[in-house]
This record gives sequence, C-alpha cells and structure tokens, in this order.
Amino acid sequence: MPTTSPATLLIADCGATSGKWALVDRATGCARRFVTGPVNPAVYNPSHIAATLAEASGRLPMPPDAVAIYAAGAIGPGAQMLAREAAAAFGLRIEAVSVDTDLAGAATALFGTERGVACILGTGSNTCLWSGSSIERNMRPMGYILGDEGSGAALGASMLRMALRHRLDSPLAAAWAAAYPDLDYPSVVEAVYRRHEGSGYIASFVPFVAAHKDHPAIAAMIAATFRRFVEELSASYPEAGELPVRFTGGVAHAFGQELKEVAASYGIMVDMIVRDPLDMLVGRLLGRL
Repeated sequence: MPTTSPATLLIADCGATSGKWALVDRATGCARRFVTGPVNPAVYNPSHIAATLAEASGRLPMPPDAVAIYAAGAIGPGAQMLAREAAAAFGLRIEAVSVDTDLAGAATALFGTERGVACILGTGSNTCLWSGSSIERNMRPMGYILGDEGSGAALGASMLRMALRHRLDSPLAAAWAAAYPDLDYPSVVEAVYRRHEGSGYIASFVPFVAAHKDHPAIAAMIAATFRRFVEELSASYPEAGELPVRFTGGVAHAFGQELKEVAASYGIMVDMIVRDPLDMLVGRLLGRL
C-alpha cells in the first residue's frame, strides 16, 4: 500500500476468471465499481495484461492517485511485471502501485489485523495462515491439474466424470442432456487438452452441480470434494481447530452449508463466508489510510 493518503485509490481483486475493481474517493468513501478480465501474471503475457489494464483505465472517470492490485499469480517477477504495467496504464509512478496476491487480499478482507485461516474457493482454491499483517504459511494450491481441492474446477471435473462415464440415473442424465445437448466426450477432450481452456471451462459446469445439489449422487460428490479439501487444510494448518476459519469465493458461497457441515465433522468451525471480498477489502484499506 502507498505510504501516503491518496485522495482516490483504485483497488482490484483479480481471480482466475475476472477482475473486480473499485475506485474509492477517500473523502466520501464512495466507490465506482466495474469488472474486467483477469490479470494473472502466471497465465497471461505482458501484452495481454497491458490490454486488460488499459480497459480498466478507460473505465475510470479520472486517473487514480494510487492503485492496489490483489491478483492470482502475482508473485516474484510476475508481480513486478504487473506493477510496471499498472503504473504505465494508470499514469503513475511505480511507488504509487501496490501489487500482492489475491490470497493476501482475501485474508486482509476477512481478517484485517486478526490472526486466522483464510480460504478462497472459486474457480481455483487457495489457503493461508494469516498473521494479521501477512501470510504466515501457505499450502501450495498447485493448480487445477495437481491441486485446487474443493474448487469449482474440482467440482466440475467430478461432475464431468460422472456424466461422461454414464454414472447418472435416468432423471439426472436427462437433465444433463437438456442442459448440455451438444456436449460429448470428444468435445470435452478438445476443450481441455487441445484448446487448453483449463480450469475456467471445467468450472463452468458448477451451476449444474448447484442446481442439483440435493440429488443424493450429487450431494455425495460435493461432500467428497470438500472432504478432500478439509483434509488438506487440517494437515497444513493444525491451528484451524483453534483459530477462526473464513472463506471467500463463489463456490464457498454457493455451497456454504455443505462446506460448513464437512468442516465441522473435522472439528473446524467456519464463522464467515463472503462471496466477494472487494467491499470488505475497500473498508479494510480505507481504515489503514
């Protein structure tokens, strides 16, 4: 964060599939919000990120005095590149741009200066032990191929396996066919392995899971997906049984009750689930200025 008190602060929370922005007037506390594509430095090249940042700049009524971006993949050289591109896009000195991971943004929003375990369950997943000012420990998420337990990609992959291996009963199979009439095994292989559409494509089947989550087979699949996530959480953060555990993300919000029940069975109490951390993040950051 900038060390001075900017009159206008542009805050971004950028996950795997979108970037959510708020231009905040410090004097009034009013925020102008808009959405762009993501700016993940681990996935996109500088020219793509520059184009997305230019889009964000074009949505502003005035240049900001400072920018704080929390983005997936914003670590090491990638974070430095994102900071440079943001400074150029918004016409700022590099010192007026702050870049950190979306996980740090989520933890800041959920806990502020309090210690706890922060979790993101959206298209992907990520977790950390938050000290109250920084990430104390992080279980590597490892992406949708090797990890991202509990995420939209994990739920979508399980749903695709059930459907394409013909493990749905007749009513559920009919509902699947009606929802995705042109979907078959070759088209899924094409999308995932040849077009490399990745986690966003796989997670796009989560709305079907949510619409049918009371079906016994789907309910069992959701529970199994969250059990794997909570088992990894418990192994990585023994403190989770004693500290507050809080979540952000669309998947956590859509399946909040199911998530809480599985966590409770492992002795973990989830005391907060926030779909979108941006509003809370705005409040936390303004309180620091």
